[in-house]
Amino acid sequence: DSVSLVPYLVDPSRSSLREFVFAEEYLPNGSGPYDEQHQAIRGSRYKLWRRIHEDREFMFDLVADPFETTNLLHRRLTTEERVAYVWLRTRLQELLDS
Repeated sequence: DSVSLVPYLVDPSRSSLREFVFAEEYLPNGSGPYDEQHQAIRGSRYKLWRRIHEDREFMFDLVADPFETTNLLHRRLTTEERVAYVWLRTRLQELLDS
């Protein structure tokens, strides 16, 4: 699923056409059985990263922590963080179900 880059080339200051970005990775990449699977989804501020093979999740505040050093899920989430977590999980599940 993709979108045209033409609107961004015509107007570089244009806001994003999407609310989130999704990426998926399987490792090792091209050299045998895929032992690891990672999924990441991010909105404008928060990123949710899942390591499927370990059943682990990580959530980062990309504004306060752009280098993704602090997993927010290791502590109690604020209301804003909890809302973002549920939103990201819901979007991810919708993608996986489609």
